[in-house]
Amino acid sequence: MKSIHFLPLTIGIFVPIILLSYDYPMKPFNRQHKIIATLGESRGTRFHNGVDIMPKTWVSTDSFWLVYSLVSDTMLRITYTGGDTINNGVRDKSDKYSYLHIYNRVDSATYVTAFVDTIGRIYASQAHCHFIEKDSSGRWINPLRPEGLSPFIDTVSPIIESVSFKRQGSGAHLDKNNLNDSVDIVVRVYDPRVDTTGGNAGRGIGIYKIQYEILDTLKNPIPGAINSYQFDSLPLNDPYARYSLVYHDSTDWDSGRFYYWVTNAPFSNIPNQYWNTKQHINRQWYEPPAESIEVAKFKDGKYWVKVYGYDIRNNADTDFEIPKSNPPRNLADQIPNNFQNSKFSRVEIYKDLAKIFRYLGILEFRHLTQREV
Repeated sequence: MKSIHFLPLTIGIFVPIILLSYDYPMKPFNRQHKIIATLGESRGTRFHNGVDIMPKTWVSTDSFWLVYSLVSDTMLRITYTGGDTINNGVRDKSDKYSYLHIYNRVDSATYVTAFVDTIGRIYASQAHCHFIEKDSSGRWINPLRPEGLSPFIDTVSPIIESVSFKRQGSGAHLDKNNLNDSVDIVVRVYDPRVDTTGGNAGRGIGIYKIQYEILDTLKNPIPGAINSYQFDSLPLNDPYARYSLVYHDSTDWDSGRFYYWVTNAPFSNIPNQYWNTKQHINRQWYEPPAESIEVAKFKDGKYWVKVYGYDIRNNADTDFEIPKSNPPRNLADQIPNNFQNSKFSRVEIYKDLAKIFRYLGILEFRHLTQREV
């Protein structure tokens, strides 16, 4: 069933914004269920194309493990060949919603009434329903968006565990205190997905949005030195070919370790991007580099790199690392202000409205001239 939500605007007046959301496909329909995987999350060599919804109990034979259609429609079975029965499921005739990991499925061409007729039962071995939503063009879209599954409340931030720098193309590790030429940035980050159900996903899960930006030594953003991407949907145009542009090889989704290529733009027309430290001040990053330091966008010297990790409710990262030492797992109040072995005197945690991000040290690189080569 659909729900209507009214959101106030913070401009001095109340203007209702109507968002059509929908309930969960298992009982209780209008109560939040635990989400243990989300859209775009790594699955080895492909993207996860939906969300995983857990039933309310651990008793696989009770009514909470029954799955219902969100719409009144004729249902069609989804059947995998080769004995892969746990991925079997059901979808509506319009192919708007699909429900996988279920057995005792309703027969194909059976008409069902939304939230009244059951369409199957969740496999005990899977303990979740893999739920997929598509738009009218056939793209997989994120069921956790504001007009999707409701209620869905999540107040806990993703956690950035590390940031590293690689040579674009070869992937060779780079010293952040001596960066040059074409640089890729890899971020290890996960979302604990702790929500109002009182628990988490049991492991780290993928995040909704990743972003980086370059700042000068006074922490002023350098115009145009910013990039981000997010998982509102997965593109129709060969989405799995873009997988390696999102996830670094170190990613291990089964243990909740996710490494993102934050410098790429995997869903754009130019998906394989990088930080061009030799960029000309009046040219794009992919155009011919600066001929001299005078016309370089990034003069030789020190810079800050700012990294964000968001979940779909706009909670942001709260962790940070110390250059030239191992980062603690706890919060910032355990970190002293000064570091004798560091190239700078202080690591700052900076709060900007609801976004909490960290500065990951002052980075230094040199442009190599022909005389230095």
